[in-house]
Amino acid sequence: MTSMLDQAKATLPFDIIGSILDQVAYAGDTKTLCVCSFISSDVLHLCRTHIFRTFDMRTKIASQEESILINYYYLLSVNPQLVRYVRHVHVLDLNPSHWVLNHPFLPRLLHLLTNLEIFGLHIMKSVSWKRFDFALQSSITELVARPSLVGLFLTGIEDVHPSVFNICSCLQSLNLISTSLEPPSNPDDREKESDKMELISSADGRRIYLEAVSFRNCQVFLTQLKEYMDTFKLSLDFSRLRDLNINFSPTTFDLTWKIIHSARTTLETLKISQSYTEESDYHAQAHAFMLSSRMDYHRQLLPNITLAPMQHLRELSFTIQISDLFEPSPRETLSEWCLLLKTAPRGLKNVHIILDLFFLYSGDVVGLFPVGKTRKSSKSRHEKPTLLSELDEALSSDQFFPSLSSIVLEVQLPEHHDNSSDSEYAGSYAYGDDPGPPPPSLTLEEVSASVRRMMKLTRNRLDNRGPFGVEGFTTLVGIGG
Repeated sequence: MTSMLDQAKATLPFDIIGSILDQVAYAGDTKTLCVCSFISSDVLHLCRTHIFRTFDMRTKIASQEESILINYYYLLSVNPQLVRYVRHVHVLDLNPSHWVLNHPFLPRLLHLLTNLEIFGLHIMKSVSWKRFDFALQSSITELVARPSLVGLFLTGIEDVHPSVFNICSCLQSLNLISTSLEPPSNPDDREKESDKMELISSADGRRIYLEAVSFRNCQVFLTQLKEYMDTFKLSLDFSRLRDLNINFSPTTFDLTWKIIHSARTTLETLKISQSYTEESDYHAQAHAFMLSSRMDYHRQLLPNITLAPMQHLRELSFTIQISDLFEPSPRETLSEWCLLLKTAPRGLKNVHIILDLFFLYSGDVVGLFPVGKTRKSSKSRHEKPTLLSELDEALSSDQFFPSLSSIVLEVQLPEHHDNSSDSEYAGSYAYGDDPGPPPPSLTLEEVSASVRRMMKLTRNRLDNRGPFGVEGFTTLVGIGG
């Protein structure tokens, strides 16, 4: 073993060794990195940058979160020379009693992480920021204010004070899940609140220009965001975003689109989806939020709803919720998103569309995805329109070619979908028919095959432009979210 290492040291340039170690680290082969660390002190340094770069409790065994936190703290406190290699840390708290969050070692651990670039705090049972121990609040605010921190992930934290974001002076990426801001103060408390914010706000008052943002299940946050930004109490700026992943409810769509529009000159990747809501009037609000006219023959988008100014957009992903078979019909729901898709700029390379059928009954799926060949109308020589006819026509147009190289069409079936089939029945049941009681269900394979048939024009265009044997159209079918 020693002779092999000596030979490698003598014959390989150092930059080549570094490239090899990069590939080993990318493959997640920690054992090989440990062995390679014996080559020399310089190689030891390179290996440590990979071995200790990331500490992510989300990838560990959930039942061992207590010992994981303790052991990691002792590792760094006993071996302080390793601290400089730690760049990414994600802390996970799965316990309803918030054992990790309340542990005295957590603030001490955060104080040690002087070179951290990305920090994540993920709490599965949501808790208010106000309930954090003062030592933990202090250690987090100190950590996020460091110039080295460029990425922040927060999950399950409610009532976060805006100043926590304002002091992230070098923040580039913000990822929030089920997180909200502290409610705006009452008029009687505003003077005191203003003094508090001045103490811990961004020292130079500069805007924080984010490059990547992900907001999931943050409807309360989005509602609060507008008021804070209108009063200049939040320094976050979305005008230079390159990557945006955001889900919205019908009531927050306006603000969502303002964020999208503000980044129109820089946005490269856009992922938008509609979140589930507990609002009682959900089905009445879940569609037509982008339209200025809902007349069947004059459906058009609101003037400000367009992707046309986004000339740098290369990846587009959106989720379409189909919540009813009648009002609105599935084709009406898709039509709204197709209108948006038609405004996309030339140069788009990748499109990912998700059909979310969570609210439908399992039997409803059969009518949307006929198993047999699409039937022709008795009064016409043309094939009857299918669920995906308008989408197929939009994506196969000259607008997207030759730049478009990849399309993923994903179907999320109802949670209780029965993965069985009555193909004979389903083959004669096309969308819009009234066949009586629904059949049991369709298999995932049958749904996938039906989608591919309905998207024939788009598949043919992609096949004709891509390398031989490489298909650019992918169909994914699964059950539930």
